[in-house]
Amino acid sequence: MEKNVGKVDAYIRFLLGIAFLLNIFALGTGIIGTIVLLVLALAMIITSITGYCHLYTLLKIDTCTVREEPKEPAAPAHH
Repeated sequence: MEKNVGKVDAYIRFLLGIAFLLNIFALGTGIIGTIVLLVLALAMIITSITGYCHLYTLLKIDTCTVREEPKEPAAPAHH
């Protein structure tokens, strides 16, 4: 699996995961809400740590820094 989650994206995902976990306690969501928030939190945290998101692969999204293409050798200057 090639990474498709960039550093900034991973940081935001991690913070969202923590926020979802905190909302379980803050909102008193009940069993269904707790399960939904827990699944979302785990998905955000795991994808931030691994740097890979299956949904991004399906949507052909890559937030990693731009990968540089190999440069062609410069042509010799003619005088």
